[in-house]
Amino acid sequence: MKKSTNVGSWIAIVILSIAAGIFIAIGVSLLVNYNKFMETAEKTSARITEIETYYTKDSDGDRVKKHRVYVEYTVDGERYETLLDSYDFTMKEGGYVDIYYNPADPGDVMSGSGQVVCYIMMGVGAVMLVVDIIIISGFIASSRKRKRLETDGTAYTGTIIDIRVITNIKVNGRHPYRADCEVIDPITQERYLFSSQNVYKDIRNMVGASVVVYVDNNDPSNHFVDIDRAIADFYANTGVADYRR
Repeated sequence: MKKSTNVGSWIAIVILSIAAGIFIAIGVSLLVNYNKFMETAEKTSARITEIETYYTKDSDGDRVKKHRVYVEYTVDGERYETLLDSYDFTMKEGGYVDIYYNPADPGDVMSGSGQVVCYIMMGVGAVMLVVDIIIISGFIASSRKRKRLETDGTAYTGTIIDIRVITNIKVNGRHPYRADCEVIDPITQERYLFSSQNVYKDIRNMVGASVVVYVDNNDPSNHFVDIDRAIADFYANTGVADYRR
């Protein structure tokens, strides 16, 4: 029985789906609350007393610069100080910004750009969802292509000659890997080079391992590198399961 080794890819898809759902749900919830707040809110001008800069990390572990904006304003002769719910690069300490407050509780405020944040959250979720659909579609297309080439193409045994880290793609903090392999036609002795699909298992120790490549008899550019099978065979032969990152 062939063992699937693309578990990491499917885990990434599930994580991406959950993240997309969370972003969209939060965005919708914030938008509903924002619209409800604005139904009775009053507008006033607030002075920016402090802009605090701090750093955090995103889901990929990259350092991100963020800001906290503190403002003060007056309602019915009473002075209030609060933390604003948003920041933009035009804000300066000592400057002024329009805010909206709850007449029943003047300490409860929102900025005029609060609605933008809601749409950004939903937009990020929508982009994640589209990426998720594209990845799943790619897996389905790859599976169909493999089955077609297994039936109609020719299977060649090649050798993995290089492993590349695909640095322009990063999912859940991890870059995928791609195997480059060489196939020598046993009849013509012609040399062919092929690349596998991306895999999220670290396969850098597989240089020199054998891999089966299914090739269209009329168009060698239409091919499928069975990297999943190569990974399963490699670890079955070595008896070593390497989960280093």
